[in-house]
Amino acid sequence: MIEQLQRTRTSYPEEPPKNDRTIYRERIFSRNVTFLFILMAMVFLYIGGMMGEEQEFPLKGRDMLIPFFLMVFIAVNFSVLQVRITFWGLYLRYGILHYETPWDKVSTVFQDRNTRGRMIRGWGIHVKGLEGGGNRLVYSVPGVPFIVCSMRKGLFAEVAFSSRRLEIATSAAREGIKRNQSRQEQIIARPFNHPSTSGDLVKNAQKSRLSHNK
Repeated sequence: MIEQLQRTRTSYPEEPPKNDRTIYRERIFSRNVTFLFILMAMVFLYIGGMMGEEQEFPLKGRDMLIPFFLMVFIAVNFSVLQVRITFWGLYLRYGILHYETPWDKVSTVFQDRNTRGRMIRGWGIHVKGLEGGGNRLVYSVPGVPFIVCSMRKGLFAEVAFSSRRLEIATSAAREGIKRNQSRQEQIIARPFNHPSTSGDLVKNAQKSRLSHNK
């Protein structure tokens, strides 16, 4: 019977289904840090213009284009944190960099109001070590509290992201976990309602009664 249950149970889909429904969506703009990196980009461009090409320096004016474009890329790519919570899982995105995980890998969700991303050090995407072991993946916006997902499996022990609407986002995440658990329970219970399985149970019960009467 246990073997039949194991064969019948299907795993939670690793890829989001086409009809995946969005429960919650949030976009957070990092205004101060974005403007700071744009200002730094303009400074590099100004320095490059002042240096020119005829100066006797190891670096020429055109060499300042490298840090200029780097500052512009950082400012644009990490300007907006996108959070999307669906029935399938969690999506986090900073420009071209994104992370997604199904609720099957998440055990609990809780709020962290005390930890807030700092101006530069806590901005963007980074990995933080935990005291009890393991690492926390963080998608943060300076000055905004976190929602933390405790992972039951995967590369990270926790995944945290900033949110300005903690209560709504937490409720949406817990709803996703609840639906995943209900789905797993239905998968486990399905063999008991299967006609062939029910017939096997009846036959086994009859055989046990005959052997007992003998």
